[in-house]
Amino acid sequence: MTDTMKKVSSIKKLIGKERVSSILQAMKFIPDKPFLKLEYRFLTGKRLNLKNPVTYNEKLQYLKLYDRKPVYTVMSDKIAMRDYVGDRIGEGHTVPLYGTWDRLEDVDFDSLPDSFVIKCNHDSKGLAICRDRKTFDREETLRLLGKSLRRNHFWVAREWPYKNIKPCILAEQYIQDKTEYQVFCFDGEPRVMFTADTVNGRFCESFLDMDYNLIEDLSMGYPKLSGIPDKPGCFEQMKQFCRALSAGCPQLRVDFYVCNEMIYVGELTFFNDAGFAPVTTNEWDERLGSWISLPDGI
Repeated sequence: MTDTMKKVSSIKKLIGKERVSSILQAMKFIPDKPFLKLEYRFLTGKRLNLKNPVTYNEKLQYLKLYDRKPVYTVMSDKIAMRDYVGDRIGEGHTVPLYGTWDRLEDVDFDSLPDSFVIKCNHDSKGLAICRDRKTFDREETLRLLGKSLRRNHFWVAREWPYKNIKPCILAEQYIQDKTEYQVFCFDGEPRVMFTADTVNGRFCESFLDMDYNLIEDLSMGYPKLSGIPDKPGCFEQMKQFCRALSAGCPQLRVDFYVCNEMIYVGELTFFNDAGFAPVTTNEWDERLGSWISLPDGI
C-alpha cells in the first residue's frame, strides 16, 4: 500500500464509511466524469486514466461512463434479475422469494417463516438476516430498510445500472450451510473467481482459477481464507451458467450460492467494489484489465 493510500484509508476511518457515502451522494451537482476522477483519486491514491485505460479498475470506471445498456438496470435489480436468470439458465436457480413490498409500512413480517433474509433490491446496504424470529429486531430492521429506500445507490460511485431501479423491499429464503462463489466473467467467459467466508468477524477471500486452483498472488484487499472449500460437483455447470448470464457484457461478476449441489444466483454485479478494490499487484491489475474489451464506438 502506498503512502497516499494509507492516508486515504486513515481519512476514511476517521470520517466513517457512512459519512463518506453521504458526502458523495450530496455531490450530485458534479458531472459523472469529473466526479469519478475525484473519487478514484481519493479512494485509490491514483490518477484515473480514461483516455487510455489499462488496468482492471480503470476500465471499470470507463464502462460506468460509456457502456449503458438498459438491460443492465434489469440485471442489477435483485427482483427483476430473477426473470433474466430464468430466461437464460432456466427456472429454480434464484433464491426462493417470500414477498416484495413497495413501502416500508406494508412489510408483512407475520407472513414470513422463522428464518429469512430481507433487503432492498437496489443497493448492498439495506439487508438484514433473521435466523430466529424470537430474537429478530424488527424496529432496527425497518430503520435500516427505510434508510436504504431513501438512498439512490447510483450517486455513491456513479454505477449507472442502479440509477433507474425503482427501490423496493424483498424477503427471500435464508440458505444455511452454503458456499459463496463470485465469478469474474469477461465477454461471456469466466476467468477467475473468489470464494469468501467470515472468520472471527472478518471477511476473508481466496481467488481461484477456473480449474479450481488457488491463485496465491491475487487478492483484492481482504485476508485470505485459511483453506478453500472442496470443489463442488456442480462446478462445470456453474461455468456454463456464467457463460449464459454474462454473454454480451464486457465484464460481469456472477455471484452464486451452492448448497447441497444446488446452484442459486445471488446477484449480478457490473462493478466489483465499485471499481475501487486494491488489486494485489500491478501485473494482476493489468491482466484483469486486458480481459476487458471495450465495446466499439465508445
